[in-house]
Amino acid sequence: ATLFVPALEGIRNVLGAEATTLMLLDQEAQDLYTEVIDGPLPHHRTPIGVGVAGQAVKAGHLMNVEITRTGEAKPGWFNAQRHKNYQGSAMEVRSELVVPLFDTSQKCMGVIKCINKAGAAAFGTEDVKYVSEVAHHIGMMLEGPDAGLRRVLRISRERMQNKSVIEATDLGKGAVICNLVKAKQLPTRASADSQGRTFIDPYITFSIVRGSPINEEIGAQQRQLRSRNKDRKAAIRRYGKSSTILEDANPEWNETIAVAMPMKFRQIPIEELWVHVQLWDYDSLKPDDLVAQTAFPLTQFEQMAELPEAMPQRLLPIPGQESVYNLEESLLWVSFTRRAPHLAL
Repeated sequence: ATLFVPALEGIRNVLGAEATTLMLLDQEAQDLYTEVIDGPLPHHRTPIGVGVAGQAVKAGHLMNVEITRTGEAKPGWFNAQRHKNYQGSAMEVRSELVVPLFDTSQKCMGVIKCINKAGAAAFGTEDVKYVSEVAHHIGMMLEGPDAGLRRVLRISRERMQNKSVIEATDLGKGAVICNLVKAKQLPTRASADSQGRTFIDPYITFSIVRGSPINEEIGAQQRQLRSRNKDRKAAIRRYGKSSTILEDANPEWNETIAVAMPMKFRQIPIEELWVHVQLWDYDSLKPDDLVAQTAFPLTQFEQMAELPEAMPQRLLPIPGQESVYNLEESLLWVSFTRRAPHLAL
């Protein structure tokens, strides 16, 4: 903890904040506790989902809040019992910037919390940029001595995914290029969080499998999570993954994603191979939720120099979850080709 003391002091001085804290996540207690404090605050704990810090962890993204007595700037944030004489410090909270700390798997480890910007109603854009950069480095320190290497490997794999696939000697059978455009009317979560949010944080994965995966047995989510965890250690990943878009039922990706042919399938007749498309809901604290799926036989894709126009496709339920998500109106715009020599990387 002593390593972080000068870092917190530096953040407070640069921002002109009244106090800064490093709060770490206690998974068992499901709350945040203060590991390091710079400023007139006592050590304290905050449940996940409570206050700005608790909400930032629950939502999985930073929060920059102006807290006013009238609540005009951010309705619902000001709570006299909580924000006046904050944690018994005689401090009144006027503004708060909370930036989550993530590990290599994008799971939350804690937050950096900054309170009361001097001379301004709220922290500015440059403040957010600076603390986000600092949070990246502190996250690596918290994760351990190998965290930097793991992050470099992750970035390298993401960059090499397309390059290695496209340069495969057997382009016709060695890769599938996925054109992910957008989705419409994605389902909501079964229950809202403490702020009433029900929209999922969607992202898409693509993989090549043998046989239609649509009717596989119940327990697909756990099998897929185990498979993806194992895949993270591979030089060329079996799964292609889109970016995550937070709280959006109508996300737009406009991404081109290359998916490698697993070596074990290289001698399998193409008639037996499918592209499995899965919709996930990102969670910053626990394993992500598998929401929906669809699949396409490789024989359906033409070998083309250019990607065909994306067409809307229906999303199908996960076995055993038919009543969890309403997919009646959900559509995904996607197209595929088995050859893309002119793809820009």
